[in-house]
Amino acid sequence: MTKEYVLDLAERVVFTFIGGVIGVVGVNGADITDLSTWEAATIAGGVAAVSLVKGLLAHYVGDRESASLVK
Repeated sequence: MTKEYVLDLAERVVFTFIGGVIGVVGVNGADITDLSTWEAATIAGGVAAVSLVKGLLAHYVGDRESASLVK
């Protein structure tokens, strides 16, 4: 694994996590008192884990320097 691939994968996973947190809070109606921070982080972490697995699998399909399945 090259540095470029690792950075690509890390960027995708981090932004997927952030998007997951935003999505969970948004679906919850922005009432963060109803959903604990740990619950939101757990849901977002699960989504980020799926992104990580996809990115790792993508290393073996197509361009080995990218975490994308379509390159």
